Amino acid sequence: MKTKNIVLFAFALGILDLQVSTASNQMADLKIEVVQQNLLGEYESKLKITDKKISDIKKSITEAKMSNLDIKMKLGEVENSRNRIQSLIDQIKKTTGSNSQTDFDALQKEFELNQQLIDQLSALLK
Repeated sequence: MKTKNIVLFAFALGILDLQVSTASNQMADLKIEVVQQNLLGEYESKLKITDKKISDIKKSITEAKMSNLDIKMKLGEVENSRNRIQSLIDQIKKTTGSNSQTDFDALQKEFELNQQLIDQLSALLK
């Protein structure tokens, strides 16, 4: 009888350990998801700032400057880059669970590229 009780006790401890381990993993996943949601929120705010920059640049382009092919092409590049950023953000939002760091790295690189394009366009407008 003692052997049976010991086996049952060991089995119960094993189940308890598994439940604690599962709960711990779920908490870690939840923390990662919260951090990623905060990071995504920061990128969405950053996109609003980018939109404002693009809007300000568009307002400063006169008809005479808009006839310059280099300016038209660079403005198109800036807008395409902005749209890729929005697409990446939307893609990350649709992903359930945690996202890979690669997703956020791609988003950061696209923001950096967009800023370079904005700087180049601004230089063309001077």
